[in-house]
Amino acid sequence: MARASFTTLPLELKARVVEMTNNQEDAWDLRARDDAGHINCLSALALVNKELRSLAAEHQFKVLSAKRAALPIFRYHVLPFYGNHIHEIQVYDDASVEGSDNALLAVGHLPALDTLRLQSGKALELFGSFQNTDPSDDITTYRARMLAITSTKITTLVLYGFDPAEASAVAT
Repeated sequence: MARASFTTLPLELKARVVEMTNNQEDAWDLRARDDAGHINCLSALALVNKELRSLAAEHQFKVLSAKRAALPIFRYHVLPFYGNHIHEIQVYDDASVEGSDNALLAVGHLPALDTLRLQSGKALELFGSFQNTDPSDDITTYRARMLAITSTKITTLVLYGFDPAEASAVAT
């Protein structure tokens, strides 16, 4: 008789364990360790085998922050292998321009993406003031960003820190 182990459990049970682990912690750490050097539980599960890695990826890469998109590993590893798991992009004011650009220009490669969250300062930096827009400074970058945003199926646009009039101008 074969010995029982975690890896011999049915797929449904493994998926449930991964889901419960994700519910216990904030889970998107490319280094697989927290600031104190301790490995987090979901990343540890992902290191067990390929099956658990694919189950954990659904949770680890659900949300893309612009800070994470600035890392070199994003374009060369995360986007090609895990881009299909990303459902939301978050661009806050503390993100670098490179991270914001990488996140927004990757939009066309993210088939599951449906939500974009922008903080007011970063939205105005990325797209210019919508009341006095002069994109002629760098028209290529401006058009690439706008094309990336509008060419997808983003169903939810969340704007933080705008007054209502400014938010409606950005959303249209």
